[in-house]
Amino acid sequence: MKLIGLEPELCDVDPATGVMLADQLEEKAGECKAVIVDYPLGNYPDFSVFADLNIPVIEDISCAVGTSGGDFTPGTLGTYVIVNMEEHHLITSGGGSVVVAHSRGEVNKLRKSYDLMDRTVLLPDMNAALATVQAASLSSRLEKRETYYKLFLSQLQKSGKKSLALNGDVEALLYSFPVLIEVGMNDVKAYSKKKGVTTVRAFKNSALEKVDPEGHSCPNALSLNLKTLLFPLYSLLGNSNAELISRVLLTLP
Repeated sequence: MKLIGLEPELCDVDPATGVMLADQLEEKAGECKAVIVDYPLGNYPDFSVFADLNIPVIEDISCAVGTSGGDFTPGTLGTYVIVNMEEHHLITSGGGSVVVAHSRGEVNKLRKSYDLMDRTVLLPDMNAALATVQAASLSSRLEKRETYYKLFLSQLQKSGKKSLALNGDVEALLYSFPVLIEVGMNDVKAYSKKKGVTTVRAFKNSALEKVDPEGHSCPNALSLNLKTLLFPLYSLLGNSNAELISRVLLTLP
């Protein structure tokens, strides 16, 4: 599978955290033109490994914008940084993305690419205004998400089931609430729906499904793709909905 003349090379992930394996990245980086760094559900990569790469780093912080872990802040290691603002992301504008370049030279390259594009790719004023308002209130909304995350995690742990492990200095996953379902995925989805809680597969439409759907190159990623279910986690849940989700997590089959 090729896209704009490039052939993707996938790195597998840690089976506990979903974060890209550093040793595979170091092994494959020498053969690649660039590396795309993801933050799976907000979990941080081992960012120190990217310091010695001699290729552009494209950092997608859509699931981690506004968060920080220890001395590291998402968006500080990429040659280019992408923030997706689609429906379920931390900043939503009804569609669209922001692309940022870190150096003046890269900004000029970005501007040249932009000059070749049709102006219909620009974010409409109304959507841009919505994104601006959401960005301004992001800090308070993330605090609310963290409160719900800690509540959900405490209930899930009582049920005997697990969530994704936190990598490094990450304190909470604020994008959504993942639950690892080892067996009976359909039963869990049906039970949650019956109780009034809608769930979705965490990694639906992932790069793995497009490039290597059978998971030959990334068995850990395939396993997580098959068993990770997302429960709602957003700032406007309200206490009653948060309590409902907590009860469902506590009593999962």
